[in-house]
Amino acid sequence: MGVPAPLGGVATVNGFVGPDPREEVESLLPVPYPLAGDVVFDGSPMSAVSAGALRAVSSKRLLAWLCEP
Repeated sequence: MGVPAPLGGVATVNGFVGPDPREEVESLLPVPYPLAGDVVFDGSPMSAVSAGALRAVSSKRLLAWLCEP
């Protein structure tokens, strides 16, 4: 018995690709719906940081920070 996806839809993983059987081109392949995961930023997993050290920022502000020289 499988676990239903909480929101429906499809999950993808960066770099997990294969041939699309209809279009015959490389394509993202669906993967089993993840039940848990961890985000790694600049070599540090988010799970290793205390919750109090994290704060929400807008994606626009994060993108500007990532693009700084």
